[in-house]
Amino acid sequence: GPGLVPDPGVLEEADQEMVQRTESALERVGASLEACRFREALQGAMALAHEANRYLDAKAPWRQVREDMGAAARTLSTALYAISGLKTMTYSFLPFSAQRLHELLGLSGSVEEAGWTIQAPQPDISMPTPQPLFKKLDLSEVQEQASRLGGSNAAGSS
Repeated sequence: GPGLVPDPGVLEEADQEMVQRTESALERVGASLEACRFREALQGAMALAHEANRYLDAKAPWRQVREDMGAAARTLSTALYAISGLKTMTYSFLPFSAQRLHELLGLSGSVEEAGWTIQAPQPDISMPTPQPLFKKLDLSEVQEQASRLGGSNAAGSS
């Protein structure tokens, strides 16, 4: 069923750092997009996604939930904040996926209407059951597509 956004209470240092990284990434990615440096913008968003993954691995909310519900709530709330930032940053590149993410976060309206901001998911807002945004890529499929595009640049050819 649907999940509720947890109430984080007071964030700890590692959580605050993740929030600050998300906010500074939004500024950097915004500046890159304004300067039409699209690759740099996308790299900035991807770097934040990796940092959010590292944060989740370090915090291990799947363990916290058994030992300390407050810590698990802080971790999940902080991760949702980073994901909300990522949906804003990736909207220019992946508008449909960013909009689906916006809705999965329990946010109303559109990413575009929300503007270049990070909407903190509000505690106790109901989120729909999550669905994978992307299909897992199979390397053989990628190579097949690349060879279909043809020529010397195909994956796996030298």
